[in-house]
Amino acid sequence: MSSYLASYSIGKMKNYSSGTWQQIFNDLIISASDKIRHPFLGKVQDFDFSRMVPYSPEYLAGIPAERYTVGLNEGWERTKKMMEERIKKSLNRKLGLTLFLENLTTNYYDVKFRYLLAPVYFASYRYKKKKMLVVINGQTGKTFCYAPTFIPKIVISCIIILLVLLILFLVFVVFPYLR
Repeated sequence: MSSYLASYSIGKMKNYSSGTWQQIFNDLIISASDKIRHPFLGKVQDFDFSRMVPYSPEYLAGIPAERYTVGLNEGWERTKKMMEERIKKSLNRKLGLTLFLENLTTNYYDVKFRYLLAPVYFASYRYKKKKMLVVINGQTGKTFCYAPTFIPKIVISCIIILLVLLILFLVFVVFPYLR
């Protein structure tokens, strides 16, 4: 449950809004690693928590893995920051305004923690002397990376496809007697 005091402007007039906000958070994922700060990690974190199984050392046989480096207290502080950002976005959406929160006080109830070993795989490769990064969710197979794209080649390919379609249209629709 959060209490808030916020200001917003309509024209030159400053207005205030206050109230309480309740938002439920379940299964927020916070990386327990300070060593791995991958920019794409958040893009593949859609784990199905109903399919969790107890840890067994056999899962990591022959695979390099990292122990957690973020303790419970620091993880809780990171989680509170994440929840505060989500609460701010929800308040802005609810009120339809851009609020400047002057005070946000949040009380947390029924807080539970779980340490999970989530199967996330990182890879990188070089393409024309540029390092390309890849992240894979080992449970769902969801993958995220930036693939090299070349805008001029894409534009030229689109133009060629459009020309072929235009020729086919002309031959089969406009001038069918030329066949």
